[in-house]
Amino acid sequence: MSEQPATVVTVVPPELAGPVVVVPDGWDPTQVQGLIVVGVSASAASQEAVGCAFEAAATRGAELILVHVLDDVPAGSGGIADQPWYPAARRLVSHALDGWADKFPAVTFRTHYRRGDPAEVLARYSRATDLLVIGGPLSTPLGMSLRERSRCPIVFAGGR
Repeated sequence: MSEQPATVVTVVPPELAGPVVVVPDGWDPTQVQGLIVVGVSASAASQEAVGCAFEAAATRGAELILVHVLDDVPAGSGGIADQPWYPAARRLVSHALDGWADKFPAVTFRTHYRRGDPAEVLARYSRATDLLVIGGPLSTPLGMSLRERSRCPIVFAGGR
């Protein structure tokens, strides 16, 4: 299947309330994986994205993966928990999770920590995911890159 960018309106009115959803051309809604991925960052919109992802996972009966991508850390030896950046990354994800797991106790979730370019990493996840949730507007560099590369629908939550 060739990668084709999504067809979207390039200007989203600022008065628009709620998340913006981008559906890529060629997406097949019958190919359900039972998996939702949310990108977790230090941005203020990340908390809203996590909440949106938990709600979507609960509604669909899907598993949720919270992905925190570190693009500025060197490779180290040993396991992930041995990395010097791991404690801070874990605190950041814990903060983003704050209250959502209690509000949606039926949602099974995992956390993944990855190194690399956030757009590249999240685009890879989109190949085997039903929905990708990102905190922030479509107009960010991450949003624009994912709009071109994602293989599944993307929800842009918060950050208006």
